[in-house]
Amino acid sequence: MVTSTASIREFVESAPVCLQSATLAEVINLMGRHQADRLVLVNERQFPIGILHAHSLLAHAHCFEETDLEPLIQPLPTIEDSIDVFEIDFSNPLRYWAVLDRAAQFVGLIDSFALRSWSEFIQANLPKPIKRSSESLWHRAKIDNCAELERVPRLRLQFAELGYEAKSDRKSALIQFLEHLPLPLMLQTQAGEVIAQNRVWTEQLGDVADSAWLQRDAATVLDYTSSIGAQSGAANLCQIGSAPNSCVCVCPLKSGQERILQFAKIPLGELFSEQSSIESDSAFRLAAFDRETTTLDRVAEESIWLVLAQDVTEQRQLSRELAAKNADLIQLNRLKDEFLACISHELRTPLTAVLGLSSLLKDQLSGTLTTRQVRYAELIHRSGRHLMSIVNDILDLTRIETGQIELTLYSVSLNSLCQRAIEQAQQICLEEENPETRTNLEATAGLPSCVLEIESGLEALVADELRLRQMLVHLLSNAFKFTDSSGRVGIRVNRWEGWIAFTVWDTGIGIPSEKQHLIFQKFQQLENPMTRRFEGAGLGLVLTQRLARLHGGDISFVSRENQGSEFTLLLPPTHPQPTNSLANLRVKTSVDNRLILVVEAVVKSIELLSEQLAELGYRVVIARSGTEAVEKARRLQPCAVFLNPLLPTLSGWDVLTLLKAEPETREIPVIVTGTRGDRDQAQRNQADGFLALPIVQKSLQQVLNQLTPDEVSTVSIVEPTSQTLVILRLSPTRYGELNRLGNPAAADLNTLLHSQNYRVVEADDLDQAELLAQVWKPNIVLLDSAVPDPIGYLRLLGDCSFLASLPLVTLDPVTTQAANQVAGLSVFPCLAPVSETSEALLQVIQVAAGFAWRPFVLAIDSLKLRSPDANRSDWLQAAMQYLQTAGFRGMIARSWQDVLQKLDTQSIDLFLLHASDLDQSSLSQLTALKRFREKIAIVIINHQPENTPLLETIATVVLPPMPMEELLDRVNQILAD
Repeated sequence: MVTSTASIREFVESAPVCLQSATLAEVINLMGRHQADRLVLVNERQFPIGILHAHSLLAHAHCFEETDLEPLIQPLPTIEDSIDVFEIDFSNPLRYWAVLDRAAQFVGLIDSFALRSWSEFIQANLPKPIKRSSESLWHRAKIDNCAELERVPRLRLQFAELGYEAKSDRKSALIQFLEHLPLPLMLQTQAGEVIAQNRVWTEQLGDVADSAWLQRDAATVLDYTSSIGAQSGAANLCQIGSAPNSCVCVCPLKSGQERILQFAKIPLGELFSEQSSIESDSAFRLAAFDRETTTLDRVAEESIWLVLAQDVTEQRQLSRELAAKNADLIQLNRLKDEFLACISHELRTPLTAVLGLSSLLKDQLSGTLTTRQVRYAELIHRSGRHLMSIVNDILDLTRIETGQIELTLYSVSLNSLCQRAIEQAQQICLEEENPETRTNLEATAGLPSCVLEIESGLEALVADELRLRQMLVHLLSNAFKFTDSSGRVGIRVNRWEGWIAFTVWDTGIGIPSEKQHLIFQKFQQLENPMTRRFEGAGLGLVLTQRLARLHGGDISFVSRENQGSEFTLLLPPTHPQPTNSLANLRVKTSVDNRLILVVEAVVKSIELLSEQLAELGYRVVIARSGTEAVEKARRLQPCAVFLNPLLPTLSGWDVLTLLKAEPETREIPVIVTGTRGDRDQAQRNQADGFLALPIVQKSLQQVLNQLTPDEVSTVSIVEPTSQTLVILRLSPTRYGELNRLGNPAAADLNTLLHSQNYRVVEADDLDQAELLAQVWKPNIVLLDSAVPDPIGYLRLLGDCSFLASLPLVTLDPVTTQAANQVAGLSVFPCLAPVSETSEALLQVIQVAAGFAWRPFVLAIDSLKLRSPDANRSDWLQAAMQYLQTAGFRGMIARSWQDVLQKLDTQSIDLFLLHASDLDQSSLSQLTALKRFREKIAIVIINHQPENTPLLETIATVVLPPMPMEELLDRVNQILAD
């Protein structure tokens, strides 16, 4: 143990000081004189007020007189110089502390981070007494007296004498200030004259192999002048950066390696001018990186720009690695889903045999067994049923996640549905406890009582009855399972602000607060797997949530440990119709909609805010994570969102940004609930309101009255906003690989597309592109040139339903010729060299995008109903070509299953069936079209008049064979109606 002492004065560092009344110009000048990156502000009594860092002054270097230093001053903890180093409490997180003498006057600074490391090292490794100076291991500068201390009383006199009357002092002060910053910086005029380049700029740009080439390409992006932009005909090194007025350049070095630099231009205004404003119509021109600096007196009447070069090589490399890993994870997730689906199918076959044979044994249908043998057979049968239930849940979940499950929608009686769900859940719980009760439906004495309440006038809704009952059974079986026989379970059905709410409640053991955010994750159990009493794989609630979202709804819950839980399943009265989002109008009533989304992770806060909102007459839905909040806001469209920034997985600030960025949610008011220190950040992030925790009922009422006035019931229709054009760029060769080979034809198109405010989504393979197409809903597909084996590749693209339905823009003759040979693709070629005539590509994209917004016609021949391998009808192919010539989008489906999938998942305006030879089996399949009549126009060209009465019950209109001109007129008339 260290027994010696060490004076704090041994570790004091000098720092320039000035009075707190000093101006920004005086501060910068003092820093430049002492070549320091920090400065301490003191009052008249020489007591430290705070510390200023050079990096915080950079953004204000162009407005010396107007800048208020108060917001830039950071607090400075104080410590007496008489304290022993080993007695210091290092709990304060700030790095620099001010050392005071006995008169409470400033002596100097200490670096608490370095001092703490030194102290820990000494106490751990040097048990011997410490010598005061020679063995301190402190390599920083040591001083007994701070030279600046003697100058403090004279600072105000010196400032008065200087007066800052000469403008050259300001110029030289700024140049000295830039010289001591650790970032590569260049000061230049608007016309491209170099004023100053600091040392770091010279060092980093000096390693570039061809600085002139780099400057020319960076100027192409930053200048936006035709004269400079046309200079380079080779492949560009630079592209537009994500930040405004920035570009990112790949810089070849003299050593043969590459460095990625991000250049940003920052306007400093007429910094060196005597006038307050100078009118200038000239454009910005980037200065040459190796040009000689100009004299200061030549730039008196010019606007000044600061150019910053930042090395982002590691960030870009990390970004590429993350993108590659993300693609790999998507592929692995898809393989996982396929594996689970395959395993589930393979397990069901032997399990069916096990269940059948064990049932014969336990019922003694194949011979008499002993009591022990019957018990064994019942155990086998019970375990097999449990395993079959898990396999079915895994299979259903996998099919939902891969989009392979289809809903069969009919009008469902609510009373009958709930009664059957209660009976089925009770029977499942009884079988788990005693298999002998399987045939005894009255043996419910050991279960808690169950209550069913259905709001009057609420009789039916449109849903998949089997899947809806499956959701209710999962919720009810959990309620019965975790509730004692003396408790109560219930299901309540009522209207919730335009939704149908199924609320399953119980008085059971509840869910611990630390487990609540895990409820909707796969294979999560509330108990220790080694000691738990209840069976289950942890898939029931996950499957319920996925099925609810498949119906267009969602699920929420509240729970208190040892008091019970309440799960609310929200479903639309009718299944939502997939429509074009560009033409979709969202109707929002400020009075009728009293559904509020509370985004909070703390259970007590959830309970308190939910009770306060319920007292004010609002319905409450809970989200416990950021991703869940975004999903529920999109689906449920609440009248307001109460958001706590402290959330797991995705922070509340990120959630707020996403909600305000998306057209579907940007109109929803968001109220941030946090500490008072979060108020400013909430305003910066465009929050609609703020409530400090703990929330007061009166303040809550005031905020809600402002957001949802209830004096008059007004209906506001939110007009569709013009969305950004989304382009899916498909690159069979990995992004950037051709550029590295020096291929000028593979010039990066992102700069051009971003300049038009297009959103570009990139994919390397077709599986990834198909997935991205389903998520982003792009308007067109842009296929890069130099596709290996174009005909084979495009045939694979034609098998991808989402990609094949989109307009395809091609960039070279070989790919275009191959695309025209693949049936079903809408090809828009751009054969002009993109690097020379970029306008040609933009025009093709606009034409293709306009084509994407035209009505979509899906067609099939009746022969495909009997055999997917049947040849296509010549009449149908001619009709589709005629409709496409008239301005429609069209696709001929490959099979009947392909038709049903596209009608369920894509925006189809009209379905055309060419019925030439219908048998009874085909007519039976066509009855599935009845559920699409309300949202899609169904036209049947019937060659068999005897089938017309039956087809009229299925189709919007049944037409006889007719000329193409008449067919086009009837199609336009049907779509207009």
